[in-house]
Amino acid sequence: MPKVTFQKSGVTTDWDAVEDSLLELGESQGLDLDFGCRAGNCTMCQHKLVSGEVDYPFGHAADPDEGNILLCCSTPKTDVVIDA
Repeated sequence: MPKVTFQKSGVTTDWDAVEDSLLELGESQGLDLDFGCRAGNCTMCQHKLVSGEVDYPFGHAADPDEGNILLCCSTPKTDVVIDA
């Protein structure tokens, strides 16, 4: 079970796959993260991936800036550190 760290917020938690995305995991931990469409179409939820790897199990239409990930539609493949 990968560990997910929201670096700026100081929150580290386990990914247990109960939530559908890293955005939902952050929200379950009380974080107020930006989002728009929740479907990977608008990039409002993008944050820098400091380390680790993510997957997009349901795909996405918009591409985040280089080095960033879309929290609304990504899941961790490994331990990840996100600049959020």
